[in-house]
Amino acid sequence: MPLSKKEVAHIAKLAQIELTTAELESLPAELSKILHFVEELNELQLQDVAPTSHPLALSDVFREDHPASSYSVADALKNAAQAEKEMFSVPKIFNN
Repeated sequence: MPLSKKEVAHIAKLAQIELTTAELESLPAELSKILHFVEELNELQLQDVAPTSHPLALSDVFREDHPASSYSVADALKNAAQAEKEMFSVPKIFNN
């Protein structure tokens, strides 16, 4: 059963959406088609279908994370333009 203009106007009011006269003319038929499609989907027998988060079998493409040795502070700061108290020193961009 198709939706009426009054029902569409009520739905729009509940959703706080303003509709033009043209939209109010076309939306009942469009929304009725959508609701009919949803009814068809509800008729599908899905008891034997396992839930999935993605239709394709995907695997993690990242390598495993293993702890490893790191650079020393001296090595990290070796090519720094400026360093101060074992930290990179950069120009100030904000004034207090």
